[in-house]
Amino acid sequence: MKNLFIFGAGASKSAGAPLMNNFFTQGEKLFNNGIIGNNGSHFREIIDIFSDFQNLYQKSNLSLNNFEEFLGIIEMGFIIDKVPDSKMSSIDTLRESLNKFIVQTIERSMPFKRDIDNIYPVRPYDIFTKALKHLNENDNSRNRNEFSFITFNYDLALDHALMFNGFGINYHLIETKGVNQGSPLLKLHGSINWGLCQKCGKIIPSDIKSAPFGRLTKNKRAYYDLGSNINKIKHCDKPLKNTPLIIPPTWNKTQYHGAVSSVWKKASKELALAENIFIIGYSLPESDMFFRYLYSLGVYSRTIIKNLIVINPDLAVKEKFEKLFGGLALKNYQFIANPFEPAIDTIVQTISSA
Repeated sequence: MKNLFIFGAGASKSAGAPLMNNFFTQGEKLFNNGIIGNNGSHFREIIDIFSDFQNLYQKSNLSLNNFEEFLGIIEMGFIIDKVPDSKMSSIDTLRESLNKFIVQTIERSMPFKRDIDNIYPVRPYDIFTKALKHLNENDNSRNRNEFSFITFNYDLALDHALMFNGFGINYHLIETKGVNQGSPLLKLHGSINWGLCQKCGKIIPSDIKSAPFGRLTKNKRAYYDLGSNINKIKHCDKPLKNTPLIIPPTWNKTQYHGAVSSVWKKASKELALAENIFIIGYSLPESDMFFRYLYSLGVYSRTIIKNLIVINPDLAVKEKFEKLFGGLALKNYQFIANPFEPAIDTIVQTISSA
């Protein structure tokens, strides 16, 4: 049985990850409290630009408190070479500052419990991956469950939980033929542990297992600093670029196509084969036409979708997905108005009875 899980930011909320509607304020809070360390010039630059953008309220009705809107208008500024900040030295500098702002805000918002030997997965991903492992350990049928994962999140909560609980993962950063090792973990917007080689241009994922334990706090929690230290890894005898591959969740993803096309193609294949699809914590924002088109083309196949379940505490999301799903899919559509963790039992029951 092919089971596909699609994760949005809401799935990582209880683990500390900021949502788009509080991403900027969370990053600003980290900066003002000195939590991000001494190298905070990129935070200052983004905060200044955000303040300059408030002038747009005089002539347009953009919700810049939503970080997604902010990123979207910045992306347009890159294209037309018009960003309201005279202090900015270059577009490339702004891109790097944005990436650092995103990476460090996520890193320093998501603590992992640790002891002398291990860094432990965060809830609810730990409970979720343990449940999937238990499902297969107790499955004696010929039609063994297969699990694939698509995520819009940059964080490492799902990656870490899968590996900690015995799942091999495959990012599919290159197209492969034949048998693939590990469960597909397809990070459509990049990841804080994906570095870029300065020479060959390949995406080089940093191995979470080989990472240092990170900065330890007094309450025995650690923060993974893989993204902030990505340039300490070498490839082609050169350090990787200063910032990880982060694709902003905006309307324009064209420039990133070459880097992650294999990931997007694999995501389409997994959508085509999935019999059970679970969409968790993803709000289907109006600006993200990318997923609408990917879903519509991806599910174009002979596979019959048995269960199509959206898990989100925001009732407004229900109608958005009803407009996206076609008639046949709607027959098997179920909306669960819960956060991720309370819905895990329902996920397990659905897979078991399918």
